[in-house]
Amino acid sequence: MELSEKAKNAVASYLAKFGIDLPAKKVDAPVAKLEDVKLMDGTMLSVDKMEVGSPATFTGADGVPVPANATYELEDGTMIVCVEGVVTEIKPKDVEAPVEKPAPSEESEMKAILSKLSERLDTIEKNSLASKTTLEAELSETKQGLGIALSAIKEFNDSSVALSLESKNKGQKKVAKSYEEMSNHEKMLFNKGKL
Repeated sequence: MELSEKAKNAVASYLAKFGIDLPAKKVDAPVAKLEDVKLMDGTMLSVDKMEVGSPATFTGADGVPVPANATYELEDGTMIVCVEGVVTEIKPKDVEAPVEKPAPSEESEMKAILSKLSERLDTIEKNSLASKTTLEAELSETKQGLGIALSAIKEFNDSSVALSLESKNKGQKKVAKSYEEMSNHEKMLFNKGKL
């Protein structure tokens, strides 16, 4: 099953956000003079020359050359071994053919991509857990510090707001009171700066 270009582009764009690239297909620049050789299954393989080291490609339906990457049998029984678009070995028809190693399928490529996504998700979860733990510790320390600060403010308020209340007209002794101990009238005078 072949994905449409639109679907491939959408998947590639999404995966690129996570730093995962689709497997690139290596395509050599087209050679000016190619000769086509017919394989046993009727498809045509394009090679520069029938010799080791020559580029070997298939032309896809979209006209883009795709590198040959397997062992192929020609109509006359000759075996050609290609690796990443280059002929690496030519065996006459009387030589026994080795077992063909299939090119990676789209299914195996998708499994590899899913594996990378799974690894990425695991990393994100681990980082999130570490961040959450760090934030919880910082929040706990902040709450503890806030509680200490509030206690200090209350203690400061209770002890340092003690006022000396002196009657200006009567010459009485100074009486120290905390703000909470003051009457409403005394609080009003204190707030206006008259006490």
